[in-house]
Amino acid sequence: MEKKSNQNEQAPQEDRRGKPRRRIDKYQLFRASHVPSQGRVKPFLECLDKVVNHELYRFPLRLYLDTCAKCNNCAAQCHITCDDQSNPHWLPARRSDLLRKVYRKRYTLAGKLLGRLVGAEELTEDLVDEMYESFYRCTMCRRCALECPMGVDNSLITRIGRVCLSAAGMVPNNFRVSVESQLRGPTKNTSAIPERAFLDTIEFLNEEM
Repeated sequence: MEKKSNQNEQAPQEDRRGKPRRRIDKYQLFRASHVPSQGRVKPFLECLDKVVNHELYRFPLRLYLDTCAKCNNCAAQCHITCDDQSNPHWLPARRSDLLRKVYRKRYTLAGKLLGRLVGAEELTEDLVDEMYESFYRCTMCRRCALECPMGVDNSLITRIGRVCLSAAGMVPNNFRVSVESQLRGPTKNTSAIPERAFLDTIEFLNEEM
């Protein structure tokens, strides 16, 4: 009985056609055909330059990117990560480090001189892919910011990362479709609710309140 069970475990799974099934990473985002695979570093860095020097983000973003105790308290408080920390893409501090290493290499003297010794790294196409897999896995609830002893707002770093990825054309298809339906769709909403039905809903809520 033990030999049969071992043979069944080692036997490759096959589909209906008798071909071996491909192992799919359940954490990997679906890469749509419209997402570019090359030429993304330059637009990403151009967008990052504008954000880092913007008057609204200059101080808080630089503060959060320069500060991290690596205590992993954010992962313990994250409602997504707390149940499963096996996937590094779900760790808030690790997600922020992807942008932090580029920031240190591009904007700090220590990063330009010492490089990887201080956690600085040049932006590459592979790093852009890694950011694409990580930055869209956050709900930006800011719970990590409330529990962080240093007050680091990982949601702001994630938001800036998404802005830069969007400038490089790296946007998941469901996000793209939602925005298109809101801006250019006939009903101007993602649920395709007609105008009259929407007004009826508002009237009903007004009566209930």
